[in-house]
Amino acid sequence: MEEAVLQGELLAEASPPGPHNPLVREVAPQPWPAPLDPEAEARRQEAAQEVQRARRRFAELGSYEDQSSEPLLLDAHEIVAGWDADIDRLLVEAVESRSGDQLVELPRQLSTTAVLRLHADPEGFVAQLARPMPRQPSRSARFGTHFHHWLERYFGARLPHGGLGQQQLLDLDELPDRADFGTHDEQELRELCDAFAAGRFAETVPYAIEAPFSIWIGGRLIRGRIDAVYQRSSESRDAEFQVVDWKTGRAENADPLQLAIYRLAWAEAYGLQPSEIDAVFYHVPSDEIVRPTALPDSQAIAAILDAQVELLP
Repeated sequence: MEEAVLQGELLAEASPPGPHNPLVREVAPQPWPAPLDPEAEARRQEAAQEVQRARRRFAELGSYEDQSSEPLLLDAHEIVAGWDADIDRLLVEAVESRSGDQLVELPRQLSTTAVLRLHADPEGFVAQLARPMPRQPSRSARFGTHFHHWLERYFGARLPHGGLGQQQLLDLDELPDRADFGTHDEQELRELCDAFAAGRFAETVPYAIEAPFSIWIGGRLIRGRIDAVYQRSSESRDAEFQVVDWKTGRAENADPLQLAIYRLAWAEAYGLQPSEIDAVFYHVPSDEIVRPTALPDSQAIAAILDAQVELLP
């Protein structure tokens, strides 16, 4: 028998050890693996029966589809096709995990933000490709998009007409693709808008805002939107255009690779050399311009896209 004593006072007294484990004797045994609840088991049984019926249809008619059922609408077809694609990826991942080698093919089309993620965290980006998982909506990304939308209204009809100088409205589907982070609520949004209205770009009308682009680099199509482009005076010896990326969050989040892609895209669109285009980050809260001293060229970006990444099991 064991006792617990504090300053001469008996706090607890343990029973003498016996032949049986008290946890086993006092806790009811539980089956393992735990049985499915009736509703979940019924769904699995129904799914298994549907698979068997589809296999019989394929053996008899050469098609898995049930001709007697109502045809799917186009949007339902798209959803089912997405399920099929996810299943195919998971099956390929299962086979490759057993073989010890896993080959992940980089998509032929990438957003600018995807290229930035690949550059910042190659293993994490490849793992997401190998096993796609839903991404949690980002309040910071939505905040950044609200600020960009406010800028469109701010400059409004003052934008030049024609070509890429037209006002480009934001697509809500692009919310996850914004690269601005670090701010959240409506009060901060008002403060940010006030800071821009008092800053160095407040009275200068851009040549284009939210300008969409697509460019081939390293055999892959890179898509994105340039926050703002300014046209310099023809008498100036400086670059004819200035590409600007608004930053609403912390300064350390700015990746020069983003400006490099924007500069290459604008240079290709206007038949210029990348060196003829100025590219800067503008940090709105501090009214600060950051001009990276060196931006990667197309060969360096292609090397990022072609890099071999080992995905650990």
